[in-house]
Amino acid sequence: MGELRREFGFWRVARALLATVWRERRASNRVDGLNNHMRRDIGLPEVEVQRRPISLNPWDARF
Repeated sequence: MGELRREFGFWRVARALLATVWRERRASNRVDGLNNHMRRDIGLPEVEVQRRPISLNPWDARF
């Protein structure tokens, strides 16, 4: 980093670093974690939710 700073200057290196971070942040925006309501709102097809099998174990009660 010190060598880059000496060659290109602090502000150019800082701007390049911020641009790289911004590009990586934008690339990580995914729709995998959206629920069906939000997917419908932006025009994506709904994903069928797979349900867990019914459990008769009283310690696994789901309310």
